Amino acid sequence: MKKWLLFILLILPGKFLFSQTADSLKYRRILLISFNPDYYLSDAEQDLVRQNKSKPDDYRGYLRRSLDNKIAGQLEISIACYSLLADTSQKAIETGWDFYNHSALKYTKPYGAKVNVEPARQKKSKNSESNLHSAAAYDLQYADIQVMDNTVNDSIWLRKFAGRYDADIILSINQFEIKTNYNSCMDISKGIYRREVQVHYTLMTVEGKRLTGNIAIAGFASNENRVEDISEKAFPLVANDIATQVFSRLK
Repeated sequence: MKKWLLFILLILPGKFLFSQTADSLKYRRILLISFNPDYYLSDAEQDLVRQNKSKPDDYRGYLRRSLDNKIAGQLEISIACYSLLADTSQKAIETGWDFYNHSALKYTKPYGAKVNVEPARQKKSKNSESNLHSAAAYDLQYADIQVMDNTVNDSIWLRKFAGRYDADIILSINQFEIKTNYNSCMDISKGIYRREVQVHYTLMTVEGKRLTGNIAIAGFASNENRVEDISEKAFPLVANDIATQVFSRLK
């Protein structure tokens, strides 16, 4: 009996906190849309091909699905999330391409919330290898960065589209990029330098009003080219960064 009582006392606070977080949001369900595969960019393909025992289309697909899973997992902490990519039905696939066709993508300055993501950062020295895994979305070195933003002008279509999934807010992932930063060389003799995962996204209402257009960035070393390593080391930081910015706009 005492064990059951202790178990109940342990789980109640967590559930209470979760319900409080969810109840404080203006929206009930977020529709997550992964990036169009045409907007996968990478200057590290030679290394990726060399270290991954799969065809480029296969490991790119893995990265896309893994990123989507990580972002959905972070969002679901506080809000119901429907991932269109996770729905493998033919109808969902066709609907996804329909969304891409209604999207107008262009580079712009970041806008919307800028919340510090302190838990994801590691305050290490510049030459520390562990610093490669710090989320750096708002560091000074990114002050002039441009983000790939998304606008959907047909609000009637967009509302109907979101309504199919009972969603009242949409998170559009617009571009995924693996980018080499040669200015941050960790070991010149071994050719180890910094690479970054850059994920561009737009948060919009079902009427098409854009709330946030921003970019989440996490780094990894150039000798970590297995897609599983990139997924497990960089994607959780990116997902945490995106979820933090999104939640700041949903309250």
